Amino acid sequence: MATSAELAPQLPSATNEKARLGEDDGDGSSKATAELSSPHDEVDKETTIPWRYKGPALAMILLFNLSTYWFSSALGPLKTIIKKDLHIDNAAYGVLASSNHLVNTVVPLLSGVFIDYFGAEYCSLYASTIMLVGAVLSGAGAQKLSYPVLVTGEVIFGLGNITMQTSQLKLFSFWFFGKHLGFAFGLENAMNRIIVVIAKATAVPIRDGVGWTWVIWIPVFLSAFVLAVNITYVLWEKRIPAPYRSPSGRQLAKLTGAEGTLFTQILTSFKVVTKLPAFFWLLAVSQFFQNGVAQTYIQLQADMITQTRGTKLSTAGWMTAVGQAPIVFLSPMIGLAIDRWGCRMHYTPLAAFLFLLCFILMQWTQVNGIAMTVIQGLAISVNVTPMTISIPLLCSSLGHVGTGEGTYQAFINSGSVIVAAAAGAIQDRTPTGRDTYKNVLIFFIALKAFYFVLGCWYIWFDRYHLNGILTRSERAKVARDARLASGEETEKRARYRDALPGWTFLGIGVGVALIIVAWVVYLVYSQGS
Repeated sequence: MATSAELAPQLPSATNEKARLGEDDGDGSSKATAELSSPHDEVDKETTIPWRYKGPALAMILLFNLSTYWFSSALGPLKTIIKKDLHIDNAAYGVLASSNHLVNTVVPLLSGVFIDYFGAEYCSLYASTIMLVGAVLSGAGAQKLSYPVLVTGEVIFGLGNITMQTSQLKLFSFWFFGKHLGFAFGLENAMNRIIVVIAKATAVPIRDGVGWTWVIWIPVFLSAFVLAVNITYVLWEKRIPAPYRSPSGRQLAKLTGAEGTLFTQILTSFKVVTKLPAFFWLLAVSQFFQNGVAQTYIQLQADMITQTRGTKLSTAGWMTAVGQAPIVFLSPMIGLAIDRWGCRMHYTPLAAFLFLLCFILMQWTQVNGIAMTVIQGLAISVNVTPMTISIPLLCSSLGHVGTGEGTYQAFINSGSVIVAAAAGAIQDRTPTGRDTYKNVLIFFIALKAFYFVLGCWYIWFDRYHLNGILTRSERAKVARDARLASGEETEKRARYRDALPGWTFLGIGVGVALIIVAWVVYLVYSQGS
């Protein structure tokens, strides 16, 4: 009997692509078979998803992450006063800043599997509810000046946060795969950065006006709004025609009579991890510190500017907000550029170079803080979208995207926890004054220099071992997939696009080790050690 993973709709890299996904109709609408769209129609019926459905879906899905970035963005400008009021050191502050990443060392894999099985729309509804509960608890902890309660709230918030992000990726992949996927993710990144700008720019004025604890309460209202939007999306999706709904693994199993027990289906979904391609594991194993460096630097940037240039904290907060402007405008444009010209891995060494430039200017020059925040904004713009939209291309099936993204996020979040705690510990062992961040920045430079070399290697590897799947534009990829499906062309040098036991075991082993290290580091430094 076929499993739900085997019945999941295949991406263009798999066989019989043309029959499963259809072709683009030229006007921006994507075609999908009923197998991909709904278990209620015949599996060979080709349907078109009109923009009258894609438009509202895009508008609502973009709002799903509205509350995610406020807390981490607002913390940076408030670092000094938070450390003082909560009586914590730099390492403990690093634990607080990365607290919503801790549970996300394990939860992403679980949530990814459940998203693939139960459906992204229902899992996102659960996520928004958990985020609201965590936000309320964080606000209470800030109000009572309780460090343990504040950290606990952020950990709970993180439980919902990563599930929401993975649900977003799954939904975007359904609505926009093969047409404007990069643009959709670019818009989502731009939306997130608008929240970052507002959080960084208003954190100090709110502190001066009504106290810094109110900065922590704002995510409560944002989370309540996100929950309302999420409920609206679920109700709206139930009212649209069945062929335009994203099918869950459970629905596909019911359609073919392969449903079995809940335990059997969940176990089958977990086996998807062993079907992830070799290059996916290579990417995850080599990228786990990449986002951690960027996230930790962004959180510390305002305090760095204050310490190295004597700038007022309120001014530094505005400077870091200005640095988000390039992301707001460039992210959608980069997404469109990737859709049009491809070259996803080419952005990796460019992002690493821009971060290196930013770190060097911060410590060894007196360049105006605004210039550095703008460079950092450019680096973030070219770093986030290309890597995110590569995951659906590497997975062999749309039914595996949730699991793939969840597994990748487990690596990334483990690295973020380790880097944040390490940066705080390094700073605590560095003399105070202008050079208080010198050793931290040297640590960042070493990691980003490695990633610059790694990015150049990705480009070579994609060309010679992946047949350029990450380099092609959407149009070129669709055309080549049609030729592969018709037999006009045969796949060559695609070994690393298949699951290889050696790489699978290596990836799982490194992932488990990272999770253990992240938890040990977190628990040690959360005690102020």
